[in-house]
Amino acid sequence: VDKIISQKPYLKDHLEFYGNVSFDDLPEIYQSMDIMLHPSWLDPCPNVVVEALASGLPVICPSTGGTPELVRDGGIIVEEDYDLDYTEYYNYDKIPRINYMKYLKAIIEISNNLEHFSRKARKVAEDYLDIKEVAKKYLEVFERASKS
Repeated sequence: VDKIISQKPYLKDHLEFYGNVSFDDLPEIYQSMDIMLHPSWLDPCPNVVVEALASGLPVICPSTGGTPELVRDGGIIVEEDYDLDYTEYYNYDKIPRINYMKYLKAIIEISNNLEHFSRKARKVAEDYLDIKEVAKKYLEVFERASKS
């Protein structure tokens, strides 16, 4: 991997953490990005991932939480091997540590096939994450539940 990074130094120069941003700034930020790294291991349904996929941004995420269900093949889901049965998430020393090398390999794979992954990300958003279709599914569940 070090050899690949030395051949592609732009990987180091183009990583940016945005933190909290204004809603009005989101379109410009998404347009400036190539890949979204979302290493959260607990997030059940992150809107930021839906927005990224809809913007054609491939997402790299761990195999835990709800994010993989959103990402599908619109990025790379990194298999993690930590046990989350009982995690003292309030204790810094007990929080699972990610395998950085797996994430680095995913970044390199996507950066080498960016157009392909971008098309797949947008397709996942169109096929599975359209808010009108998702809302219909929720309504169907509510209607079935109210009849029982």
